[in-house]
Amino acid sequence: MSRIVKNYEIHHVLGEGGMGTVFYAVEVQLRREVALKCLRRDVAGKPGVANRFRDEAQAQALVICLKREGQRR
Repeated sequence: MSRIVKNYEIHHVLGEGGMGTVFYAVEVQLRREVALKCLRRDVAGKPGVANRFRDEAQAQALVICLKREGQRR
């Protein structure tokens, strides 16, 4: 069972943590598999959470870029 939200076809939960839930999803237009993290409602409005969420996403994107670069060598 999947559900489309915005540009993502969400399939199932990969994990949950203190800030939110991570889903296995597919970006609809590019048909690219992604891990989509959604903030929990009860923490989304707290001061600093949005910045921390963004910083975490940027750090993870850097790890993925470095990993791909290493695989090309």
